[in-house]
Amino acid sequence: MLAETYSESTLLALERMDPSVVNYELIQALLEHITTETDLLSLSTSDKKSASVLVFLPGLQEITTLLDILGGSRLLRHDPHGREFEFLPLHSSLSAQEQQRIFRQRPGVIRVIAATNIAETSLTIDDVKVVIDTGRVKQMSHDAQRRTNVLDEIWVARANAKQRAGRAGRTSGGSCFRLFPQSVFRSVMLEQPVPEIRRAPLTSLCLQIKTFGAGGEEKDGCGEFLRACLDPPDDASIQDALEELFEIGALSRQDEALTKLGAHLARLPVDVKVGKLLLLGALFGVFDAASTCAAVLETKSPFVAPFGRQSEMKQARQTFAVAASDLLTDVNAFEAWRYVVQHGKSSGVSEKSFCQSNFLSHRGLREVSKLKRQFRGLVAQLGFLPSSEKEQDERMSVQQLATISAILYAGLAPNLVHAEPPIAYGPKRAVLRERDHGIVVIHPGSINYKVATFRASNFLTYAVKLHTSQVYLPASSLVLPLAVCLFSYALEPLPQLRRKDKDGNETIGLRVNDWVVFQSSFRSAALLLEVRNAIVEAIDASLETPPYTRGKAESDTQKSERVELVAVLRALFLAEFEERDPNKLLSGQLCAGKKRG
Repeated sequence: MLAETYSESTLLALERMDPSVVNYELIQALLEHITTETDLLSLSTSDKKSASVLVFLPGLQEITTLLDILGGSRLLRHDPHGREFEFLPLHSSLSAQEQQRIFRQRPGVIRVIAATNIAETSLTIDDVKVVIDTGRVKQMSHDAQRRTNVLDEIWVARANAKQRAGRAGRTSGGSCFRLFPQSVFRSVMLEQPVPEIRRAPLTSLCLQIKTFGAGGEEKDGCGEFLRACLDPPDDASIQDALEELFEIGALSRQDEALTKLGAHLARLPVDVKVGKLLLLGALFGVFDAASTCAAVLETKSPFVAPFGRQSEMKQARQTFAVAASDLLTDVNAFEAWRYVVQHGKSSGVSEKSFCQSNFLSHRGLREVSKLKRQFRGLVAQLGFLPSSEKEQDERMSVQQLATISAILYAGLAPNLVHAEPPIAYGPKRAVLRERDHGIVVIHPGSINYKVATFRASNFLTYAVKLHTSQVYLPASSLVLPLAVCLFSYALEPLPQLRRKDKDGNETIGLRVNDWVVFQSSFRSAALLLEVRNAIVEAIDASLETPPYTRGKAESDTQKSERVELVAVLRALFLAEFEERDPNKLLSGQLCAGKKRG
């Protein structure tokens, strides 16, 4: 049929093309043809209406590339009919203010909007007359074996392709140009997208199944319940989710029974590790910072970059950098913004000016603040905070910074990587290894991206890993050795690693989570194990009887022991923090941005 419609040279060109690769030259040629040779976008210079072309692309990189190419098009810059063209990006990384530009229609202007799948259903643009669809999308899935989020570029489902075509002509006639052959549409594309249950982590879902007893009392009840679903996940994903719940302490490894911690976490509508961070933040007196971390993890960093100004945003974010931690850098920026909001004119800068000069999203910061209030209410309902306590407004002290750095790992454990010096002749950046010796890379957007050597510690924690061209840590945080030893799920003495140090004193090996090995004096090893036991007992007691439970308050003895233990631990964290950071490089940016405008 194609042979009867197209010339031999056209068929040969089609055969040589790979439709899975975005063809920018084809998109440019198609746009130039539509605007100069057809009346699909017919507008006069005096027309009071606007018209838009919506181009669906896989991601931000493709959007940037296309807009750069179109900006250099002579035909589009010097339209023979005298019409003006405007080129706009549309993706989830844009601030709400920038996304609003899409809805500001300018009479007589033809807009070319390069968008991700956010434009499929989330936003409706009334003046779209033409859709150009590459048929590609970047979709997140979960690799259970490596506990890594994988961002793959794939073909959209047929249902999505139809949805994209429907974006044209919402208020009048429209056209759709698909840049892929019918054979792909009919034989390669799925009818519907892969259900989320088959591509997302199942940890929180498994916890809810256990909470409601949906899987029965049997040890494999959760697995049996999920395998009975219409689109069951694979067994590897189920086992990985259960293993993570064992490591967190939400389920008993012996019988998969719900623990006290698991029961509390199930009542928090957040990721299980985020929930654990909130509870530990409350118990260790750093709830304000912990709740900011949790809010950022549940949403995204409040830093945003206008299109083409990513490098400026990174520089602005670096001025708030603290504790070699992306999350705590965001906490620092949030607290600086809160100071400006609460002190008004006396802060020396307006909220609008502060956000603009520091590349902060006003709406994003407000969302973080809203979530913090919700988290405080939820944790107070569980009895871990007094219901009458209000959100504090002071900035983090160095002691609080040292404590939240440790508690951050306690919540995210066992997520840990070991930093090694840069490889000779390679990039001058630290090499990060996981438990299985796999290499991960700090993402270019992280404040730690260019660090060659982490002098204070060799350990970093993280919330998620992301696999694109490499396995990246989008956000990372330095962890000092004391926190690694105290808050990892396992600490095991290794008598076979008895050594003598340079002074002739005997040392012993300590293995963390079956892979990290420390060498310690016998006395220090004994103290570490003793403190770990005390922490476990104190946390267990607080989980059994939360400190502020109505009608069932903790005993005076329990409260005294808990307060004393927290005070000792905070002092230990501060002492290690100051010992390993004598030049105050980790805490030197705590007041950054306070009056920046």
